[in-house]
Amino acid sequence: MIADIAKETYAPTIVAGDMNSTPSGFPHSVTDPPGGNAIDTLDRSELFQRSKLATSDAMTFHSAEPKVVIDWILIPPDWRFLKYQVQPSLLSDHRGVVAEIER
Repeated sequence: MIADIAKETYAPTIVAGDMNSTPSGFPHSVTDPPGGNAIDTLDRSELFQRSKLATSDAMTFHSAEPKVVIDWILIPPDWRFLKYQVQPSLLSDHRGVVAEIER
């Protein structure tokens, strides 16, 4: 659905939030029987780019002991991330994601 909306708009699309999805190949990734998931589907659409970090400080859930990345900022493929950080916090069960981007 997100890819469909991005295809139909003329404006650049930025998507941010809890996607409950971890790319295949990342720690603790869950896939459907054919081997994909929501982030894999968005990657295949080639409408977005995302962080490729799978390090311990990039994990976003659960904030107390994060072991998985399920929170994302997705930007158009011709834009670039200048900074991409996951912020430690115990105010939520997710760690916040902050990015500085350039068109």
